[in-house]
Amino acid sequence: MTFEICAFDKSTEDFRFSITVPSEYVKKLRKIMNWTKPEDELFGYDLNEEQIAQLEEMLDRRFYVPECDFQISS
Repeated sequence: MTFEICAFDKSTEDFRFSITVPSEYVKKLRKIMNWTKPEDELFGYDLNEEQIAQLEEMLDRRFYVPECDFQISS
């Protein structure tokens, strides 16, 4: 399963960009998202600032933009 972090403009709700989470990070992703059941991974979730910071650290990539809302989905 592939997971994608998506950014949407807060004022227009337009899609801005996405980041694919490499499969080697899925275990860490599950911990960050507090997913405990396989079906937890099937939905889309809004990301909070703490989760975004943890994802940035995990991916060793800075992507947070204050003007955007972030979601993760499979």
